[in-house]
Amino acid sequence: MKMALLCLALALDLGQVRREPDPNKRVVKAMDYASAQLTAARQSAGKAEIEPLRAALEEMNAAAALALETVKAMRKPAQAAKRAELRSRELLRRLETLLQDLSVDDRDAAAPFRDKLQSIQEELLELSLGRTR
Repeated sequence: MKMALLCLALALDLGQVRREPDPNKRVVKAMDYASAQLTAARQSAGKAEIEPLRAALEEMNAAAALALETVKAMRKPAQAAKRAELRSRELLRRLETLLQDLSVDDRDAAAPFRDKLQSIQEELLELSLGRTR
């Protein structure tokens, strides 16, 4: 199942995700795309390739930000926000593991991506609780 999702997410690009007319599906696809990009970042890290790692982490954050924008634009965002928040929390755990596996020099380059994802996750949490910033 995960492999099928990974193949689907890699076949998509962020532009295709943005064009999804249903906001609930757009949130799910954006988080799937973010997860696939984190997987690609892990593969780049295993090969010690820094530029593809950064590019994949940028795409991951862009996809998570798209999910946040979509949730904010919804009339009743609580359910979609909760699903996106859970997925973003999973991404944070995976990103933390990736950062621990990187060399010290590479961690400094990848840490801002963790900080951005964490702020997105916190906003999604507030939206899922019915609070707005």
